[in-house]
Amino acid sequence: MNFPQKIPYFFAKGEVGVVFQDVKSEDRGSVRGVHSFFLPADQLLQHSKGDFQMKRSRLRVFLCIMFIIFCSTSMQNVSFLLASETGGAKGTRVTVQEGSYYTCITPEELAGMLKQKDFLFVNVHIPYEGEIEKTDLFIPYNEIEKNIDRLPENMNSKIVVYCKTDRMSVIAAHTLVKLGYKNIWSLEGGMDSWEKAGYHLINKE
Repeated sequence: MNFPQKIPYFFAKGEVGVVFQDVKSEDRGSVRGVHSFFLPADQLLQHSKGDFQMKRSRLRVFLCIMFIIFCSTSMQNVSFLLASETGGAKGTRVTVQEGSYYTCITPEELAGMLKQKDFLFVNVHIPYEGEIEKTDLFIPYNEIEKNIDRLPENMNSKIVVYCKTDRMSVIAAHTLVKLGYKNIWSLEGGMDSWEKAGYHLINKE
């Protein structure tokens, strides 16, 4: 395999001579053949300018590809961090009014969140029919506003509500969102779905 090398020579008359050397791959020190030709300096500059533009275009394509890869990786990292913050739970958003929503989660997602609990866990069912471990408060679904002083002052606080079937927790979630809370979660199917999924339910009565 040959490795051509270009060696430019400049002459006083405005011409540029280019010598091509064919070098053996196994012995780069030995020159097998020498060929030369001359081009006007301005013509050679045009060729050089074309080569430069081609290299610049290739560089742009390369940078665009690297930018796309970087953005894709960054989005994956953001998704991973968000999932980590919620114990891997994504849930399903339910719109309450324009610009506000709460999130429904499955028993499996709630179980993951409870392993690294970072939220206020509220049982809103009445009358008492059991509870899930690590429950923090018991507030009737229809008395959320009356018990506002028991809830976090920070409207960005994460609050998870549940009841027996999710009918009451959905009402409670709507109320909390309308009160201004922005990080509300509700257990889909309530304690019934929790038990059906094979998780333990506490009953202190």
